[in-house]
Parts: sequence; structure tokens; C-alpha cells
Amino acid sequence: MKKFLLFTFILLYISSGINAQSIKLIKEDGSEIANDSLFITADNTEDLIEVPVYVKNLTDATLDVVVKKYEPDIVSGSEAYFCWDNCYPNTTFQSSGFLTANPNDTIKDFSGDFKPFGNTGISKVMYTFFKNKEEADSASVTIYYEIVTVGIKEVNVLKQSISCYPNPVTDNVFFKYKLEPNSKGEIHIFDLTGKKVKQKTITSSEDNLQINVSDLNTGMYLWTIVVDGVPVKSEKLIKR
Repeated sequence: MKKFLLFTFILLYISSGINAQSIKLIKEDGSEIANDSLFITADNTEDLIEVPVYVKNLTDATLDVVVKKYEPDIVSGSEAYFCWDNCYPNTTFQSSGFLTANPNDTIKDFSGDFKPFGNTGISKVMYTFFKNKEEADSASVTIYYEIVTVGIKEVNVLKQSISCYPNPVTDNVFFKYKLEPNSKGEIHIFDLTGKKVKQKTITSSEDNLQINVSDLNTGMYLWTIVVDGVPVKSEKLIKR
């Protein structure tokens, strides 16, 4: 659990500092990818999960784009693949070739693929797209693959019920949620190093909780809600 939360925070911290000069990543429907992250929920399955990401050239010149894969936290027994100029096995972490994006054009050939092999849990795979031989000129997306044993509808309902406000916060932060009957959970707040600075228990008999954070230093934190031992939702929290 600690490893999961630490890596989540590291990736959120890294993604917030990346300045994509020439490349922008967008969803298949053309909308922006919020917080450099995509969240995919699927039933416990043996099937391959394919997640398309479009790569837009923001410049007036042609760009040769390379892809690199990172696996900060992946459920044991699961495998992550990707297709770019070729479709690569799970043991490949960087494309051997590149695809060329014409000026102000969009490449629609990328797919971040994941096969859970029946294993449940949350896996995180990050893909960085960069200008060939200029890795600093890049954009990244972290795909969260959540494989569950319950129905997708129930998981999405639970996630949608969870909110945190205000953000940024000065004194008190409020959490709203709606747990299933007899469910129990915890709210954790971590600092930049991954150290837990706040922890509160939640139950299905309540639907809100207040946490005083006035004693925390100014900066960025990560909150996460764990329900029945499973991390359900994590987001950044800014303390003023």
C-alpha cells in the first residue's frame, strides 16, 4: 500500500512539472487528458484492454516522436504493452522507431494495452512521448488500470460519490462519500516524501468527514480513500 501511494504521488509530482513544448496528448474524443492521467475500470477479465491516446504536434515543423514506457506499480501477473510504430511485447520499454507528426497534425496510432490475466487491483503505467533525440521536449500520461471483482457500475458510483473541498485549503478540508452498507474505509493524506501525515476512519453510517490541516506546511500533498482495503480514489491536495 505504501509503495502504491508513494509512486502515485511521485508521478503526480513529476507530471505537474513537465512542460510539453511541442507535444500535446489528447483523448480519442479530442478532449484534454486531465492531470496527465487516464482512469480505466474493467471487470475481472482475461481480455486485452486497449486505451488509445492521440499525440498532437503543436509546432509548424515535422516531429519524429518516440515512446517510452514506465511501470511504477503493476499488479503481479498482469502485463502492459503498447503499439506505436509497431506493437511491442511487455518486455519492451521504448519504441525502437518513431512516427512522424506533420505540422499541427495528430498521430492516432498509439494504444496503451493491458492484460490482467484475471488478476484484480490497480496498475499504473506511464507513457512518455518525446521528440526524437530531445527527450526533454516531452509529454506524459499515466494510465490507471483498475481491475475489479464487482461490477463497473458500482465502482464508478462509489468514485463519483467521493469529493474533496476546498482545494487549495487553508484550515479544514471536507470529504463527501457514500459507502455501501457495512463497508469501512480510511482517508490518508501524504506529504511529498510519501510520509502519512493524516489518517481518519470512515464508515457507511456517515457521508462526510472534516480534517483539520492547519498544522501542515504549505505545499502539495496527496489524499487517497481506501475502502475495504482497496485504494479507490487519489488526488492532489494543495495546502496554502
